[in-house]
Amino acid sequence: MKKTKQLTLLIIDDHQMVRDGIRSMLENAKTSYDFSIEEASNAAEGIFKVKEYNYDVVLIDYQLPDMNGAECAVELLKYKPELKILAISNHDEFVYMKQFIDAGTHGFSLKNITPKELVKAIEMILANQQYYSSEVALAFIRREKHPAPVVTKQKVDLTKREAEILKLITEEYTNKEIAEKLSLASKTIGEYRQNLLLKLQVKNTAGLVKKAIQYNLV
Repeated sequence: MKKTKQLTLLIIDDHQMVRDGIRSMLENAKTSYDFSIEEASNAAEGIFKVKEYNYDVVLIDYQLPDMNGAECAVELLKYKPELKILAISNHDEFVYMKQFIDAGTHGFSLKNITPKELVKAIEMILANQQYYSSEVALAFIRREKHPAPVVTKQKVDLTKREAEILKLITEEYTNKEIAEKLSLASKTIGEYRQNLLLKLQVKNTAGLVKKAIQYNLV
């Protein structure tokens, strides 16, 4: 098929295999588009490239080494408010989807998207439409039918330090990184993390993030 229209894309993902996979999908897709694809392995690199160059679409993952994808999207849109951003992630929980939507992205898909569907998503957001994969749409429908209870932050009694550490956990900092940031021992951060698990009655970090958002703690 003869390529008639060029589209310039930026993929922001810290896994080379994922970037290679998306590149291969688009370059081998049977479409009229000629994709010119650039890559960034972290948010800082992605932000720099968006400031310096123009892209038709940016594809961005949630879990990046220096900040999460939703935070990165906010920064990108500060520099290029008209930029089209499609989130592509393995995280299928509602809280992650909502973060991307609140950040101003134009769509969300899981990484199991097919080449044909990915091209469709790109076309939709370029046409100023929102794109959500079927799994994402179902998650929103379930949330509409069974909304999370509204809980005020006063119902969870956190110390100032616990609240500070919880916020950093939701931003995907490791114990070591939090310890360095707050000038505390890694062991101390581990103890705080365990106390937060007990206070919020959850079993793991994903549970902490969900409860933190649900309880309006971050």
